[in-house]
Amino acid sequence: MADSIENTDRIAGSARHVSFEAYAKVTDGEQPFSPSLEAAKGNAVEVLMHLANAAAARTQDNADVMSLVSSIRRGLEFQAFSLVLDTYQVSKQSMAQVLSIPMTTLHRRQAAGRLSKEESDKVVRYAQLHDQAVRLFEGNNEQANQWLHESLALLAGESPFQHASTEAGDREIEQLIGRIEHGVFS
Repeated sequence: MADSIENTDRIAGSARHVSFEAYAKVTDGEQPFSPSLEAAKGNAVEVLMHLANAAAARTQDNADVMSLVSSIRRGLEFQAFSLVLDTYQVSKQSMAQVLSIPMTTLHRRQAAGRLSKEESDKVVRYAQLHDQAVRLFEGNNEQANQWLHESLALLAGESPFQHASTEAGDREIEQLIGRIEHGVFS
């Protein structure tokens, strides 16, 4: 029980949330050398220490990702739905609609206290999307929510919140956030 509460808390806020971007940069070899490594040229001990620390960070990030995947497979506690609901500041019906969970099923899940694997995956996806939007707005939760609920011509009048209701739509919103972050307005 305590383990699942800890994993549920992990998706509640960006400070406690798994950083997939940082993980990808390190594992894809995009992590730039730090100034301390540059300064350590010729000092094999310092270079090995730096590489060991980087490997330890990758291992921890990988463990966090695997723990999250394991929690999703078991089904998150219903509290995860409530946390994402509060984060987006929408009604239960609106959140259930974008997650494609009928209200009767949602009531059964609430009574049982646990979401299915598929529902858990969708909840985590929406939590991650919100975290990306908050980062886009430099930590301003209110501006992130406003943007997520704003109808955009680029999305045929849908809001990013609505458009992300499918996995393909979610990827499109993630790419849009990435383009905005990098100044690519296409």
